[in-house]
Amino acid sequence: MFFKRSWWVFLFVALCYLLYSQGMQKKVFTYRELKFRFDHLSHYRQLALQEREDLFLQVQSQHDPAWIEMALMKSLGLVPEGETKIYFKSLEN
Repeated sequence: MFFKRSWWVFLFVALCYLLYSQGMQKKVFTYRELKFRFDHLSHYRQLALQEREDLFLQVQSQHDPAWIEMALMKSLGLVPEGETKIYFKSLEN
């Protein structure tokens, strides 16, 4: 007799449980998505910090003659005095 009179209470509790479980699933999905985005941004931040450090070291070492010589050798293909530049020719030609 108790169950006949209070069926709406059980229905209300079941509805609340369904809404709660759906909300928890949404929360877990949102958490995973935000965690993925956070990890992705952390990776890019680490790469940017490495590049910043490299650029900072390059700017600091621009007054060093050895660095200037290395930069000229690398970018322009120059060779220091007293050294010989060697070209390798492929055998296919």
